[in-house]
Amino acid sequence: FGYMGIYSGEQYWVKIYEKFVRELQYQGGTVFGSSRGGFDADKIIKALTDKGINQLYVIGGDGTHRGIAVLS
Repeated sequence: FGYMGIYSGEQYWVKIYEKFVRELQYQGGTVFGSSRGGFDADKIIKALTDKGINQLYVIGGDGTHRGIAVLS
């Protein structure tokens, strides 16, 4: 659910494990959700810090990568 999903609540966090992704390539759409907007650097950094996350990998286009440049 995009950057907004990082800070909008636990329902947006998905635990990734082998069984979950085993045949993911055969499903249409995205199981992770997507979003436009919702970029709030302070909230994103706080949520990542609170969870002890020190690496973030993003998948997306130009806007997504401009966002991660701001966060870095």
